[in-house]
Amino acid sequence: QQALSITAANTTAHVAKITAADLTTGAGLYIQTDSLTGSGLGGRAINLDVNDSATTSGNTTGLAVDFNKSGVLGASQTAGHRGIDINMADSATNNAAAVLLMQGIVTTIDFASDQGVIGAYGLTQQITDCDPTLAWGIHQTIEDGGVDMRCVSSANSSDYFDISTSTNGATTL
Repeated sequence: QQALSITAANTTAHVAKITAADLTTGAGLYIQTDSLTGSGLGGRAINLDVNDSATTSGNTTGLAVDFNKSGVLGASQTAGHRGIDINMADSATNNAAAVLLMQGIVTTIDFASDQGVIGAYGLTQQITDCDPTLAWGIHQTIEDGGVDMRCVSSANSSDYFDISTSTNGATTL
């Protein structure tokens, strides 16, 4: 049973809109789930199911985050902003025979055919107009002894190369 169900026939207007112009420290939308369970694609706090059957030119976005900072930061002030913040924490001590894999972001891009001009980017970033000494395209900290990056062949998963960094920046390819 659903507590709230909205079925709309809108084609150009928003189905639901929340305006919270005076909100300062609260959340515009807060969802708390304490009992999600399931395997595979089981319980989800938010589920976006976007189906696009268009046959003409256009651009579709499944999730758009439009974050604009317009305030002038004053002298000696410090601010940090995140477009998306994912914090996953396993706070339990698992059984020694258990297997757990946590993935912060999983991207799968698949096409039914390669007919026509087909392209895909798993990750696209543009970082501009900042202090170049403080700009990193990808910045990650990996548990010492772990693999910092692995590139795997789509033809044979046994074909890959790793990049690992150890003491004093020593890098192994």
